[in-house]
Amino acid sequence: MELLKDCLEKYKDITAQLLASVENDDFDGLQAHLNNRQKIIDTINQYNYTQQEFQQICKELQLEKLEERIQLLMENKRNELKGHIQEVSANKNARKIAYKEKNIEIS
Repeated sequence: MELLKDCLEKYKDITAQLLASVENDDFDGLQAHLNNRQKIIDTINQYNYTQQEFQQICKELQLEKLEERIQLLMENKRNELKGHIQEVSANKNARKIAYKEKNIEIS
């Protein structure tokens, strides 16, 4: 059980780093953090433990709250970026229309 706890503590630390990267818009570091988390998950899956042991350690480390926080933050960032992309697209379309109208008037 101690190995499981050590891995989950590492998982929590990497998740905190991932959260900081997202908060600071450091998108370059995201993939490395996600890869590290996946390696830890793969390691944990090799251990023999009960669901109760896993849940107890997760509760003790407050991993569920951290996961919820990062999910919400990532969703907000995604929506923010999506809005920015839509705004850029709308501006591009407006410029195209204005350019076409200007060329028609000149002709």
